[in-house]
Amino acid sequence: MLLTLKPVCPSNGYPACFGAAHAETAARALTMLRPRLAIPIHWGSLRPLGPLWTRLAYLQDPPYTFVGYARQLAPDTEVRVLLPGESTTVLERAVPEP
Repeated sequence: MLLTLKPVCPSNGYPACFGAAHAETAARALTMLRPRLAIPIHWGSLRPLGPLWTRLAYLQDPPYTFVGYARQLAPDTEVRVLLPGESTTVLERAVPEP
């Protein structure tokens, strides 16, 4: 089976001050597209280097902010947050025969 994934809207943008607005916009897109599954992307990818920058909330919170908006706006959509390097499996859903 061929599975097509369509990125819609990143759950966080750059600069970091756009964070919550991007998460809400992405969740609103779910209400129009009505996907079965959403995976937030592009969070924490544009960060300064160095050990002091690894604990900043704007790098870690965006996917979970998106999850909160998605639960409110599109409760039928499953949201999976993947850490960098993680993968997930999407199972084919059976389509009922007419």
